[in-house]
Parts: sequence; C-alpha cells; structure tokens
Amino acid sequence: MMVQGQMWTPLRGLRAFSMVTLTVLCLLAGFSGVGKAAGIGLHYTNCIGWNTADCAEVGSKYLSYADLYIAPDDRSAYVLGSSKVALSLSRSRTGQLSFSSCIATMYRYNSNCRVEGQAPLTNGPAAISPDGLHVYEAGRQVAVSTFRRMSDGSLRFLGCLAVKGMLGCDNKVRGPIVNVEGIGVGPAGHEVYVGFEDGIAVYRQPKRGPLVFQSCVAQKKSKCQHVPVKHLGYPTDTFAFSQDGRTVFADSGSQVNVFRLSRGGDLRFQGCVGRPALSDSSCWSPRRGSFSGLSDMEISPSGKFLYVSSVGRGSISTFGVGKTGHLKFMDCLGFHGLRGCRSAPQDHLFRPGKLALAPDGRSLYASLQDSQTVERYDVNKSGNLRFHGCISSKIDSDCEYFDGSRAAITLDAISSDGKSFYFGERGSWSVFGPSPD
Repeated sequence: MMVQGQMWTPLRGLRAFSMVTLTVLCLLAGFSGVGKAAGIGLHYTNCIGWNTADCAEVGSKYLSYADLYIAPDDRSAYVLGSSKVALSLSRSRTGQLSFSSCIATMYRYNSNCRVEGQAPLTNGPAAISPDGLHVYEAGRQVAVSTFRRMSDGSLRFLGCLAVKGMLGCDNKVRGPIVNVEGIGVGPAGHEVYVGFEDGIAVYRQPKRGPLVFQSCVAQKKSKCQHVPVKHLGYPTDTFAFSQDGRTVFADSGSQVNVFRLSRGGDLRFQGCVGRPALSDSSCWSPRRGSFSGLSDMEISPSGKFLYVSSVGRGSISTFGVGKTGHLKFMDCLGFHGLRGCRSAPQDHLFRPGKLALAPDGRSLYASLQDSQTVERYDVNKSGNLRFHGCISSKIDSDCEYFDGSRAAITLDAISSDGKSFYFGERGSWSVFGPSPD
C-alpha cells in the first residue's frame, strides 16, 4: 500500500519485491525467518534392547521404568528400577553394551536370572558409589537395598532396610521413612542419602556388609532432627554434593534445600532457595527464574556451579556455589524468556527434565519431557549457558532428526570418559559417540 505523500521509485519497488520473495521462501522452507538448529555433535554407533532389530540383546523384557547406570570405571553398566530384575551389562571400549548376568526376585521373572535370597528389587531410583563397588536401589516400601559388585561385574545382594522389617529387610530404620523418591551417594562413597516424604536419612557404608543408619532430618515431629522449613514434606528426589562432600543440595520439588554434614554425621540445615508462592516464605528467592516443578539439578565438576531445571516454567537456572555451599544466582535461560530469563532460541527449553553434564563440564544436556528431544548447551568459563543444538525424533521439529524407533530420545547416561552417550528408556538404548570434527 502506498502511503500518502510517498513517491513510488524503482528502488522501493525492488525492496518490496525482495521482502515478498524472502517471506515466500521462508514459508516454503517450513519456518519463518529462522534457520534449522544445529545438532548436538554426536553420531549413532549401536544399540541394545529387547527383541529390537539390529540391536544387541539386553536380557529381559521386564524393564518398564528402568534406568541405565554406568559404573565409574566404564567397564560395567546396570539396568535398575524395574522391581522385577536387576541387570548387569558389560561395556566395551567402543561403548557397546552386552548382557552379562541378572538378579531376579523370588518369583523368578527371568529364567536366566539367579534368585539371591529374597532380594527386594524396587521400581525406585538407584545410585552407584564413586568406587563402583556398591549399588543402591530405593523404593516406596523399601528404604534402600544394597548390592556389591563382584570381580566379574555381577551383583551380589548384601541386605536391605525397611520400616517394620517389610519384605524380610532389617527394621533398624529411624524416622518415618516412607514414600522414598530419591537416593544419592556422597563423593567419598561413605554416606548414602535417602530422600523420603518428610525428610532425608543418612546411612553409612562400612567396608563390609549392608548400610548402617547414621542420622536423619524431618519437618514433622519424629525421632529425626527437626528442620524449621516448610514443604520439606515434598519428597527429595535429587541430590548434589560439593567436592568435599560437606555440603548437600536437596531438591524437594519447589525449592533447593542446603545442608552441611557435620563431622559427627548429622545434617544441619543452612537455608533454601525457592519461589515464595510455592515454597517456604523464608527461602531466598531470585528475582528471575522459576522454581515451579523442579525436575533435576547438576553440579559442575569444579563444584563452582549448580544448574537447576524447572519443568513447570521451562527454564534452567545457574547458581554460583560458595566455599560453604552458599548459592548465588547468576543467570537463567528460559522458554520464550519467561520469568525474566534470557530467552532460549525459538521454542526450545519447553518442559526441561533430566539434566546431564559432560565429564569435562563444558556441555550441559537437557532432555525435554514428553517431546523426544535432547538439547545441548555450551558452558563458558563463567558457568553461563548458550544454546548449541538439539536432536529429536519428531519430524516437524527444527532439531537434527534421529529415528526413535529403537530407543527413546532421552539422555539416560554418559560414560565417565565422555565418549559414550546412552539415549533411551524402558529397556532399549541407542549409543552415540562424539562426531568427528
């Protein structure tokens, strides 16, 4: 349309024609003014699964809700959390996984598994000690089951702890430890932390035998030390630790609680970070970012930065970590720049869930919930994030496409050497390695 008082010239006509042409080309390409996102610098190498074409055989079909855990020495891997079987896998130098052995409950779901006593397997989270010698499973009925890794990589059941001695476990459990949602092992491997509905229990791993109760904290009145903070009643499902193991970060849904571990083995509450509308009003709240529905957190290898993902608001917040565990808000990256965060490109960071840091701390990976997408963010020396690229099994996504028929596009584990990335869930995993430069 010509504006009154404006003369039509050949130059204006050429500009108008160029803009129309550019718009048409963008629409034909399937986007409007925005290019295709880069990939995440990985390429597919092999896979493992149950009756999955062209994949190694995993050894069991009873792996719903199971997760993959890589031993610290990268020689073995474990599939835990199915409540029916616990698998031991061997790992080659190229990252390929193969079935080694398995443990089944007394009901013997797998004929190829050995039944070891009445080992109660759970469908809860698991953790491996830093030395790789002990494997722990947690569950709603069983506080924690302990397994020891043998020289051939197989697991041997050592014992379990449960309220009122359920399922034949030891009943020496202090406090109302029910509805367990999280488990973590300190960097020295001596302390095992169990997050339950009302608090956190700390156990000590002796050189031989099962766990021994050490201390606990809880919001409600109980045999545990009282914690003066609201909403600790939400189960703690994720733990992170300072390098010396003295500071413990616990994610309880809408806030991150900070504790210091005393030399006597007791947890002492130091403070919390969260949104006032969703958590305790006494928690410190950053002016930007969101703590609605925290989904995961990761601490950098240097121990200087803590990353927290919020599935409720679509953001990843970065905190600086002080020497005594004090958290200082640094930055946040969010879906469409919500809550004052820097805006992630296009529609990225929609419902970020599980986080995974590369062993060198230079890349952070976020698996988006319910979208079959993994995004990679570069980490600079100051700890801030910059979008690198993404991979997805959705054809209409702007990410690099990968067929998710073998395994889900969810990053489940990274090897300690940083050379193998395992994507998948529910019994099938695709293995990726770094792409050649």
